[in-house]
Order: sequence, then C-alpha cells, then structure tokens
Amino acid sequence: MKWFHGELSTQDAEERLDNRRPGTFLVRFSSSEKGAFTVSGVDRDRKKSHQRVVYHPNKGNPRHHQVPLPSHRAHVSAVDACS
Repeated sequence: MKWFHGELSTQDAEERLDNRRPGTFLVRFSSSEKGAFTVSGVDRDRKKSHQRVVYHPNKGNPRHHQVPLPSHRAHVSAVDACS
C-alpha cells in the first residue's frame, strides 16, 4: 500500500486500513485543519487511530496530536504512534 493518499476522508482512510496488520499507516491531508496532515494507522489491537501533524514554518518543529487532542508524547514505532 502506498503511504501518501492526499485528499482522503477519515472514513475512507479507515476503510483502506481494514484488515491491515498492526503498524500499517497512511498519510493524508487533514480533513479538518487546512495545511495539516494526518497519519492514520492500525495499532496493536487492530484499532484505527488518527494523528494530526501541523507545521508552522516560523514556529520551529512540527507539532502533532491525536484527534481529539491528547497530551504530547514521543513514539518509538508506528505501532506505538497509533496506540
């Protein structure tokens, strides 16, 4: 499966991730925040999650958060990022 899917709704992203192995992910344009991306993936329990990545060129590093917003945390792997 290619990793970048461009304009894709949350529902369509989840359908594309159906029956995929934990750690599988795709990147798409955020459907709710202009200029942001969303990483949609499958976690260890085969649940799907979505993390928005926002980059502000004049404000340093990109920030990321799950939808809805949780506290920030670092991830070691794509499986951890989707948990």
